[in-house]
Amino acid sequence: MLILPLARKPDWRRPPIISLLLVAASVAAFFGLQRDDDRLYQEAEAYYLESPLPDLEFPAYIAHLEERGRAARARALRRALAQESDKAAARVLASMRGNGRFMERLRAGGVITPGHPAFAEWRQARASFQRRMNRVTSQRLGFIPARPQALDVLAHMFLHGSAGHLVGNMVFLVLVGYVVEAVIGRLFYLGVYLLGGLMAASTFAAVYSHSSAPLVGASGAIAALMGTYVLLFELRRIPFFYTLGFYSGFVRAPAAVMLPVWLGLEAYHLLSGGVSDVAYVAHMGGLAGGALLGLGLRLAAQVDMAFLDRDQREEQDRADMEQGLAHLANLDLDAARERFRALLKRNPDHREALAKLYTVASYRPDSDEYHRLAHRIFALSDNEAATLRFKRDTFRDYTANARPQMRFDPDRFLELAGRLAIGGFPEDAAPMVSSFLEKGKEHPRLPQTLVLLARGFARQDEPERGQRYLAALRERFPDSEEAGEARKMLEEKGTQPGRGTSTRLVAGLRGEEMRYSSGRPHVPFLLADAESLGQGKARG
Repeated sequence: MLILPLARKPDWRRPPIISLLLVAASVAAFFGLQRDDDRLYQEAEAYYLESPLPDLEFPAYIAHLEERGRAARARALRRALAQESDKAAARVLASMRGNGRFMERLRAGGVITPGHPAFAEWRQARASFQRRMNRVTSQRLGFIPARPQALDVLAHMFLHGSAGHLVGNMVFLVLVGYVVEAVIGRLFYLGVYLLGGLMAASTFAAVYSHSSAPLVGASGAIAALMGTYVLLFELRRIPFFYTLGFYSGFVRAPAAVMLPVWLGLEAYHLLSGGVSDVAYVAHMGGLAGGALLGLGLRLAAQVDMAFLDRDQREEQDRADMEQGLAHLANLDLDAARERFRALLKRNPDHREALAKLYTVASYRPDSDEYHRLAHRIFALSDNEAATLRFKRDTFRDYTANARPQMRFDPDRFLELAGRLAIGGFPEDAAPMVSSFLEKGKEHPRLPQTLVLLARGFARQDEPERGQRYLAALRERFPDSEEAGEARKMLEEKGTQPGRGTSTRLVAGLRGEEMRYSSGRPHVPFLLADAESLGQGKARG
């Protein structure tokens, strides 16, 4: 059975650098340091089976098992050797090498003693075999409980027994690790990973203190991350993917419930799985150790609570949006307004909720809320295409329906015109700018807006329309910095209108504005309000 938490998508504005580095280190170790491990191990194993060592060591190992009361294991190995196959002999070799007590006696000369007639031959073959095994990275740097080394405790977390072992661990690391990293920060995250791996190895060593089989793999450290994960999220409901035999599915459950479930699964596999190369005890030690570390981080307040609560907040956002849309469909405007307001209070950047609240307010276009929401939309700071289109559509609605008339500060009005012009909607910005030109009003932002409008038309492959606004800029603001820029742009196009053409330019612009605005009822309304805009009368 597999139970895997399904974390949210990574936020690449806060990239999980440590998680990516840990993955990179493990991949580099496997395809770099360990790239020849399989070949070197097979060569060492082949040498052993062809040497005099099996005839000398295997009988002594089986006798050792019988002396230790493991008669059933001894009989199984005798049957394996009776098959007279290299595969069976390799299994016996692996079993013997993992028995720390026996290997300690063997290396110390307590099994094949100096008085043995084949002692010299055995010692030479044993040394040759050991040299070959030492060339295998996982054997040399793996954590061996019978001979613990400080370097091995660290190195074993980045070594893996096979490509499948590596991929499986890295999938868990990516899915769980980056969430923990985002919640507790990079430094504490690295500490949890390394300390968790140490706790996992220590637990394994405590249970198998005489084992000579090297422990390799990141699974103990990753188990610690999983233990930390559930303690950080506590009773928050998170999605899990699970498999049970041939059946699989998804379930949402409180995170903390998973800790005893995971521990129970590891204990079940340990007790019922027979002989296995999976370090279930190390997993259990990692889970428990990680949970303790997670508890310590919570008590020390080293936790990003906003990140932890984001899933719950997003779930509430979805509920408010669904309820608000249902109320709006039934024209229950007060109830819809309450849901959308609650969502925006919790998440001020929720564009869909803002749009729907504006829709509710549009049923009363004379209300302060309608005007206030329109200007909130116009003031959105980013220039993404979707946001600019949102502003454009809202502006069209606002100019057509605002009652008794629009409320605009000239500075904000021209800022919006500039954003629309350069953002792909110059036709919507053109009548806004022309309303200023028609009335002959001055404003410090107008020259810059004229340049942006000209650029917007140039991007739309309509440079001739843009040149008219550049010419108007030179006529109206000849001493401005923008006029110099306009002059260069016109020279590049080979267009240099003469002086004294201001009246004709404005008339031409207004004629063009009305021609391009046919079918848009908001344009005449905008022009009717241009005088108050030019005078700087801000309403609301």
